Amino acid sequence: MEGYVNYSWQNFKQLLWKLMDDYIPVKNISSSTKKPIWMTNKALIRLVRRKKRVFSKYKDSKHPAVSAVKSACKAAKAEVRRARKKIERKLA
Repeated sequence: MEGYVNYSWQNFKQLLWKLMDDYIPVKNISSSTKKPIWMTNKALIRLVRRKKRVFSKYKDSKHPAVSAVKSACKAAKAEVRRARKKIERKLA
């Protein structure tokens, strides 16, 4: 009896794997996210992260430093624009 159960289980398992391979779509998950070409600059990424960090501190604190948020945002925005223009000039 035990041999029959194992044999039946193996058949069921093979059939299940075959059906899973045939009918369940496979999705490839890439580890990296697609970033714009101009976001590969380390200094630019550092400025954008700084902007996010300063803004999160601004949201959480009781005494928000608005000037720090504005200056970080302005610096990041200027650098993004500069990097984007540089890439577009190279492509043109």
